[in-house]
Amino acid sequence: MNNPEPSYHHLTLTFALDPQHVVVRWEAAVIGALETRMQSPVAFADLPTVLRALDCLQDPGYGASARSAHNPWWQFSPAEQTALTGYGLWDAQRQLVAQDADQRVGRRLFAALTADPAAQQALATVRNHAIASGALLWLALRFPPHATELAALPWEALRDTLEQPLLLSGGQQAICVRHLDLPLALPPLLPVTRPLDVLVLAPRAQLPSTVRQAERAARRAIFAKLEADGLISVRELEPATRTALVNAIHERPADLVYFYGHGHYRNGRGELLLDGEQGGEAWTFWG
Repeated sequence: MNNPEPSYHHLTLTFALDPQHVVVRWEAAVIGALETRMQSPVAFADLPTVLRALDCLQDPGYGASARSAHNPWWQFSPAEQTALTGYGLWDAQRQLVAQDADQRVGRRLFAALTADPAAQQALATVRNHAIASGALLWLALRFPPHATELAALPWEALRDTLEQPLLLSGGQQAICVRHLDLPLALPPLLPVTRPLDVLVLAPRAQLPSTVRQAERAARRAIFAKLEADGLISVRELEPATRTALVNAIHERPADLVYFYGHGHYRNGRGELLLDGEQGGEAWTFWG
């Protein structure tokens, strides 16, 4: 017996940057359309540090490892510690990122998004309507191409005043999708005549072996059924170096690239932490 497809209530937030604030346009069937204002809860200059702090917490061994290992990813300079302290994200006694930093960031982001009473009402209406009708929330976030830092905010961490994660409204897991609205035509849809080619990048760089093994086991378990059904074919680069990536794409462009590892946005460009050509690691940008 096939399970019925879930139904969704779509909420679209379209962001635009003003000199003094961020304009947010809310659109959903139950609220129509309205505009509100918000301020970023994190200074854009501090965003790479805040995102790296949240990334640290994803490693279950962060606390012990940060004290015993000289991993630069886990180390924060005095200036970075001061910035994190200003957001309540640094535990000065433990000299580590606060254990509930993700929740604190989620609350700050939610408070900023709903500072306008009209935004509070709009979000409450959509959430309650979805819960009452047994539907899932589909949150689409649309950003202009120059609003990279705004798009990089950890929107998935949104947490309301009742400590309820927005993406778990009513006990159901919601969907959050980011869009960059580029002034370009969309490419044609891929014809479904063959399995989608998935290229996997899972560098060793600054990832404990236990974390990599757990990720790989979970990924392969999910991909196995899709491969068995003839929906995808998978290539995994080992090691995941820039040269290996370039060669793989030149050999056969991938339909989907799956990446599990570290990345950041700095000096106007995004970079991924790949395995080094001669061992070790290397921050890599495409260009």
